[in-house]
Amino acid sequence: MRRLSLLGVAVAGALSACDFNLVPYPKVDVPYTVAPNRITCTASTFQGQSCLLIKRGEETLWRELEPPFIGGFTHEIGFRYRLLVSEQFVPPVTTYTLKQVLEKTPDATTALPGQP
Repeated sequence: MRRLSLLGVAVAGALSACDFNLVPYPKVDVPYTVAPNRITCTASTFQGQSCLLIKRGEETLWRELEPPFIGGFTHEIGFRYRLLVSEQFVPPVTTYTLKQVLEKTPDATTALPGQP
Protein backbone atom coordinates (compact mmCIF):
# COMPACT_ATOMS: atom_id res chain seq x y z
CA MET A 1 0.00 0.00 0.00
CA ARG A 2 2.85 2.34 0.83
CA ARG A 3 4.41 1.77 -2.62
CA LEU A 4 1.13 2.72 -4.29
CA SER A 5 0.86 6.00 -2.37
CA LEU A 6 4.51 6.83 -3.12
CA LEU A 7 3.86 6.15 -6.79
CA GLY A 8 0.84 8.47 -6.66
CA VAL A 9 2.94 11.23 -5.07
CA ALA A 10 5.67 10.77 -7.71
CA VAL A 11 3.19 10.93 -10.61
CA ALA A 12 1.41 13.96 -9.13
CA GLY A 13 4.74 15.71 -8.65
CA ALA A 14 5.83 14.99 -12.20
CA LEU A 15 2.56 16.26 -13.65
CA SER A 16 2.57 19.42 -11.55
CA ALA A 17 6.05 20.22 -12.85
CA CYS A 18 4.77 20.13 -16.43
CA ASP A 19 3.53 23.34 -18.00
CA PHE A 20 1.06 22.25 -20.66
CA ASN A 21 0.84 25.80 -22.06
CA LEU A 22 4.54 26.16 -22.88
CA VAL A 23 4.13 25.11 -26.49
CA PRO A 24 1.36 27.00 -28.31
CA TYR A 25 -0.41 25.50 -31.27
CA PRO A 26 1.00 26.52 -34.68
CA LYS A 27 -0.18 29.75 -36.27
CA VAL A 28 -2.62 29.38 -39.14
CA ASP A 29 -3.26 32.08 -41.74
CA VAL A 30 -6.95 32.32 -42.63
CA PRO A 31 -8.82 34.69 -44.99
CA TYR A 32 -11.58 36.67 -43.24
CA THR A 33 -14.36 38.84 -44.59
CA VAL A 34 -15.45 41.58 -42.17
CA ALA A 35 -18.92 43.14 -42.50
CA PRO A 36 -19.34 46.89 -42.94
CA ASN A 37 -21.36 47.14 -39.72
CA ARG A 38 -21.04 46.05 -36.11
CA ILE A 39 -23.71 44.59 -33.85
CA THR A 40 -24.32 44.42 -30.12
CA CYS A 41 -22.72 41.21 -28.83
CA THR A 42 -25.09 38.44 -27.78
CA ALA A 43 -22.58 36.26 -25.88
CA SER A 44 -23.20 36.64 -22.14
CA THR A 45 -19.57 37.57 -21.43
CA PHE A 46 -19.68 40.49 -23.86
CA GLN A 47 -23.36 41.52 -23.74
CA GLY A 48 -23.81 45.19 -24.50
CA GLN A 49 -20.40 45.53 -26.19
CA SER A 50 -19.82 45.97 -29.90
CA CYS A 51 -18.96 42.86 -31.96
CA LEU A 52 -17.62 42.50 -35.47
CA LEU A 53 -19.39 40.25 -37.97
CA ILE A 54 -17.06 37.95 -39.87
CA LYS A 55 -16.97 35.10 -42.34
CA ARG A 56 -13.93 32.88 -41.75
CA GLY A 57 -12.44 31.12 -44.77
CA GLU A 58 -15.21 29.71 -46.98
CA GLU A 59 -18.03 30.28 -44.47
CA THR A 60 -21.20 31.62 -46.07
CA LEU A 61 -22.99 33.00 -42.99
CA TRP A 62 -22.01 35.97 -40.83
CA ARG A 63 -21.02 35.26 -37.23
CA GLU A 64 -19.91 37.36 -34.27
CA LEU A 65 -16.29 37.96 -33.34
CA GLU A 66 -16.11 39.20 -29.76
CA PRO A 67 -13.51 41.60 -28.35
CA PRO A 68 -10.52 41.85 -28.41
CA PHE A 69 -11.06 41.37 -32.18
CA ILE A 70 -8.05 41.22 -34.51
CA GLY A 71 -4.76 42.68 -33.31
CA GLY A 72 -3.49 45.43 -35.60
CA PHE A 73 -6.85 45.88 -37.37
CA THR A 74 -9.04 48.98 -37.08
CA HIS A 75 -12.59 48.55 -38.35
CA GLU A 76 -14.25 51.50 -40.10
CA ILE A 77 -18.02 51.27 -40.30
CA GLY A 78 -19.23 51.44 -43.92
CA PHE A 79 -16.41 49.34 -45.37
CA ARG A 80 -16.31 45.61 -46.10
CA TYR A 81 -12.87 44.09 -45.63
CA ARG A 82 -11.09 41.00 -46.85
CA LEU A 83 -8.21 40.23 -44.51
CA LEU A 84 -5.53 37.65 -44.02
CA VAL A 85 -5.56 36.85 -40.30
CA SER A 86 -3.05 34.80 -38.34
CA GLU A 87 -4.82 32.63 -35.74
CA GLN A 88 -3.01 30.96 -32.87
CA PHE A 89 -4.55 28.88 -30.11
CA VAL A 90 -2.68 29.33 -26.85
CA PRO A 91 -4.83 27.57 -24.27
CA PRO A 92 -7.33 28.70 -23.23
CA VAL A 93 -7.78 31.39 -25.94
CA THR A 94 -7.28 31.94 -29.65
CA THR A 95 -5.45 35.11 -30.65
CA TYR A 96 -6.09 36.87 -33.96
CA THR A 97 -3.46 39.07 -35.62
CA LEU A 98 -3.78 41.00 -38.88
CA LYS A 99 -1.29 39.84 -41.50
CA GLN A 100 -2.62 41.81 -44.47
CA VAL A 101 -5.59 43.88 -45.64
CA LEU A 102 -6.43 42.25 -48.97
CA GLU A 103 -9.34 44.53 -49.86
CA LYS A 104 -11.26 47.48 -48.37
CA THR A 105 -14.49 48.33 -50.20
CA PRO A 106 -17.18 50.92 -49.39
CA ASP A 107 -20.40 49.05 -48.53
CA ALA A 108 -23.68 50.49 -47.23
CA THR A 109 -25.38 47.13 -46.56
CA THR A 110 -26.20 45.80 -43.09
CA ALA A 111 -25.08 42.27 -42.24
CA LEU A 112 -26.85 40.12 -39.65
CA PRO A 113 -25.58 37.01 -37.79
CA GLY A 114 -26.64 33.78 -39.46
CA GLN A 115 -27.43 35.52 -42.75
CA PRO A 116 -25.48 35.20 -46.03
